[in-house]
Amino acid sequence: MKIVRDILARNELEEADGRPLHTYNVTDEEFQKLQNLLTLRIDTGQVLKSTAAGFVIYASEFIRRTFSGGSISWTPVFNSIGIGPQDFEQPFARKLTDEGLHSWHRRLRVSEGGIHQYLYTLMAEGGLPDALMADPRTARMASVTSGRKRGRCACV
Repeated sequence: MKIVRDILARNELEEADGRPLHTYNVTDEEFQKLQNLLTLRIDTGQVLKSTAAGFVIYASEFIRRTFSGGSISWTPVFNSIGIGPQDFEQPFARKLTDEGLHSWHRRLRVSEGGIHQYLYTLMAEGGLPDALMADPRTARMASVTSGRKRGRCACV
C-alpha cells in the first residue's frame, strides 16, 4: 500500500524498524487514506502483506482514537471500514494481525497462560487511548503509570 510507504517515508524510513506503531504518528489524512483503502481491500478476503501492514497500523490508531474503556472487540474496527460482524471471521482478523505485525517487525503479545492477545496487542501498539486520557478518572492513573515506566514518577 502506498500509504504505508508514505508513513514510513515521513518518518525517514524505507522500511519498518521495529518501533511501536504509535511512534509513527499517523496523521488524520493518513488515517483517512488507510480507512478508505482498507474498505476496498479487506472486502476481497485476501491477506496481502501490504494490506495486513495497513490494517494493523490503522486498527491500532483506530483503537487509540476511539476506545473509551470496557471490553474490546473486532466489531468497531471492522465496522469503521464498512465490514459488518457477519462479514468477517476472527481467524481472518487474526491472520491480518499476525501478518501485519510481522511487516512492522512487531510481536504479538501472549499471556502467561499462552493466550494470543490480538486486540490487546493492537491496543498497546496504538498507545494510550485518547478517550481514556480525556477522562480525569483514568488520565491520572495513565500519567502515573507512564511516568513510572520512564522512571520519572515520584510516587511510592
